[in-house]
Amino acid sequence: MIKHRKRYMKGSITVEAAFVMPIIIFTILALIYLAFYLHDMCRIHGVVDKTLHKAGVLLKHETDIATGEVSYEMINERGIFYLVVGNTEKEEEQILKYLQQELLKGLFLSRIVSVNVKVDKFKLETTVEAETKVTLPGIKYLFNSFSNTKITGEYPVHDPAESIRRAEVILDTGSEIKGVEALKEKLESIFDFNNRTNKE
Repeated sequence: MIKHRKRYMKGSITVEAAFVMPIIIFTILALIYLAFYLHDMCRIHGVVDKTLHKAGVLLKHETDIATGEVSYEMINERGIFYLVVGNTEKEEEQILKYLQQELLKGLFLSRIVSVNVKVDKFKLETTVEAETKVTLPGIKYLFNSFSNTKITGEYPVHDPAESIRRAEVILDTGSEIKGVEALKEKLESIFDFNNRTNKE
């Protein structure tokens, strides 16, 4: 009886292990793939954020996007109204090329499908589309819902020093126009008259 029970117990353990081990192996592989996927998404987000920051400096100060070195000669050539009426196609190409180069390395599962950069006068936008490649059939089914990912980023282009410089140029130019002082005095007298009337 005891021998029979021992044989039965040994057989049941083998059968249980046959069912449990594939589930354990599948879970471990799924966790490894998930770690690789999360690494790739963090990597892409980090590259997009870094590029947006560097591109913002490039648009404001004419820098080398890779090194951050400022070119003061090119800033002088821009003119004061560059960010309003200037052409930003050259900067857009630089940002796109830098972003593509940065995304080429450091990814495990994901493949970059498309990279877009749009430079506006006051805003910078980037869009990166990535596709996750999983070859194992069961795990591939788990990753189907987020196999295609779209990551977007925005950065406002604002240069306070340039805004002040433009305002000073406009004010200096306006003060040199003939008759501005007389107009200013008339406006002051009108506003002063309105203030006195309101008080009474």
